[in-house]
Amino acid sequence: MAFFDRIFKRLFSESIILPDKEPIITEALKRRAKELSNYFYWLNNSLYKTLLSRIQTAYWERQRNRLSDLQIHLFNTKYANGLAITYHPSISPEEFQHFFDLLKDRALNIGYNLSISDRKIFDRKKYVEVIEKYYLKPPLSIPRAGEIKDQMYGNILIEQVLIDSNPSYIKLIANIYSDRLYAKAKDFDKLMKELFSI
Repeated sequence: MAFFDRIFKRLFSESIILPDKEPIITEALKRRAKELSNYFYWLNNSLYKTLLSRIQTAYWERQRNRLSDLQIHLFNTKYANGLAITYHPSISPEEFQHFFDLLKDRALNIGYNLSISDRKIFDRKKYVEVIEKYYLKPPLSIPRAGEIKDQMYGNILIEQVLIDSNPSYIKLIANIYSDRLYAKAKDFDKLMKELFSI
């Protein structure tokens, strides 16, 4: 059980960056023209549906404590909910990246704003780790006196981690505002339905 506890802590820790190690490179996350072209082809020709269906099925199976061909790890606390999807060799690295970008685009489509989009590269001595991150927030609004702000599902963090240029996992966490100025966050499963809909 200790092995799985270590994996779980690594996947859902606030940051997997070692305290004494700074990234050797921090840059804006921007896709090259070829990557964007391939991504839009993948979307416009409905090639995404097969992968999305597999991940959706694996998520709901994991919710029922059943196994599937994809490893899904769940995180559920009072203030944050999330999941991590371990890379599987039956998925091409390019398609795994497309899925990561699709999660961001779907969050934008339901009304979120992109706050941070970056890539950090770490020299971990025995390997090179790349963390690509999208951080999205609900739309800013100035409520009228006595009005409660809609936090939607809270802030959404989406990360893709690569080890020596090979995909490792994608993590999505919804962090909930606990402030009394905000309405209760919507249910995380509803967010999953919105992001995974085919």
